[in-house]
Amino acid sequence: MKSNSLKQLVVALAAASVMTVVPAFALSSVEVDAVNKSLKSARVVELPALASKLVLGAAKEDKEKVAVAAVTSTIRNHPGAMSTVITAVVSVAPETVEAVVEAALNLAPDSSLSIVASAASGAPQRASKAAAIAAKKMPSRAASFEREVAIVRGRRLLSTSAAFSDTGITQIATNSMTVTETNMVVVGGKTNIVVEEKEVIIDKKDEAVDYAGGDPSRPSKPSGK
Repeated sequence: MKSNSLKQLVVALAAASVMTVVPAFALSSVEVDAVNKSLKSARVVELPALASKLVLGAAKEDKEKVAVAAVTSTIRNHPGAMSTVITAVVSVAPETVEAVVEAALNLAPDSSLSIVASAASGAPQRASKAAAIAAKKMPSRAASFEREVAIVRGRRLLSTSAAFSDTGITQIATNSMTVTETNMVVVGGKTNIVVEEKEVIIDKKDEAVDYAGGDPSRPSKPSGK
């Protein structure tokens, strides 16, 4: 299916909550503006899902621009939703973390810790890069950014270890946890975005640490020590 611009894509998404496949070409300023208008007119509660759909539906070479446009629009028009949108966008496109964090910091430098934390939560595997980008722009706060990333990772580890019997994730046993997955399903030439929760079985320490976004090579401490 051919489309002349991302604007047509956005209109179709808003009308039917489905998205056509974006052709492979660079976004123009008009198309970026279409992303802005789509998010500006949306309800705050809809922003994370809508931003995710826009990024997921973009061509590979356009994902970064769409992600930045979505976060920029949110900060300007719905600043209270900044954290949830950043987390949603980088969770479906982790490769956009650096560009998203830099754009967000340019617009909301006073919220730098929240920006880094949100990016780390959405893309834990790129948390260090989020902190590095922020530290480069604000060297005097480098330690704070690293600490924020450590806090986010700690929360994820604690959340994951809840499926185990100790806080160090040292038990090797069969345990289950619920994770959220976002997938694209193509039906009749149209792409539907499907977000679903599923239960996964984790029976190894490395798997638990991986889900938590930590470093599987770092040994955990036995419970009670």
